[in-house]
Amino acid sequence: MFEENLTTPVVERLLMQRRQEPLLLLSPYISPTFADRLHKNGVFFVDETGNAYVEWPGYYLYISRDVPKNRRPGNSQRKPGKDFSPGALRLIYLFLTDTGQGADARVNHTVRELHAVTGISTGSISNTMDRLKAQGFLEERGAGERCLAQREKLFERFVEGYTRRLRPKLVVEHYRLPHSGWASELVNTDGPGKWGGEVAGSKLTGYLVPETVTLYTENLPVPFIVKHDLRKDPAGRVEILRPFASMDQTTPMEACVHPLIVYADLMATEIDRNLETAKRIYERYLRPLATSD
Repeated sequence: MFEENLTTPVVERLLMQRRQEPLLLLSPYISPTFADRLHKNGVFFVDETGNAYVEWPGYYLYISRDVPKNRRPGNSQRKPGKDFSPGALRLIYLFLTDTGQGADARVNHTVRELHAVTGISTGSISNTMDRLKAQGFLEERGAGERCLAQREKLFERFVEGYTRRLRPKLVVEHYRLPHSGWASELVNTDGPGKWGGEVAGSKLTGYLVPETVTLYTENLPVPFIVKHDLRKDPAGRVEILRPFASMDQTTPMEACVHPLIVYADLMATEIDRNLETAKRIYERYLRPLATSD
């Protein structure tokens, strides 16, 4: 298979697939991080810089070298305007997480109705709807109803866009951990907002022992800061982000943001233990959302 833009979501989804035959992945550039995960999971690969992994009886080849960004073939192949804008990502999130059916689905609401729900400008909504339709993510089906198509690909595009374009804009502040076990202590508590990242991953799966804290909240209350002796630190492992969408949605655990955001938070780290937790969240909560038309 060929992947022009290899991203963490693409790699992890690839590793989740059950394969009967060996798979060879071709891509302009495969980073050492991706190469290591593909190698450990038996996925053969070749890229244009000479990185490769191929193995069969009597033959073994594994080459993985880092290449400066300005020399990576894939770096210049991303087409201008291909990424979804932050506003478009917010709308796509609404569509992917919506549980409505038929005419009741958000995707069938008018532009003004969607504006009232999201606060996104009507112009941006119209442009996003046109673009989704042009790229095959939105289809017309009988009686003038619309529905999402290629949900798996749209899911991947959302996770990639969220981690690259939207999430960095949401970060408000970083604080240092009060002590090394603090993140684990929070798993059994509610926060002054909603947990994301590792704490939410632990709450949703019971698998991960969190070492960082991600909290989505409009304002971090001063009493919370004082109680836990939080000190600002740009490199701190306590991360405060603004919610980018309504947090009133029903979720498996009300103390956490939607599993889709937890999944994206964990995928953004490229840390093995977090990627494994993300896989578990996908299988437990997100597979129907990502694969059902």
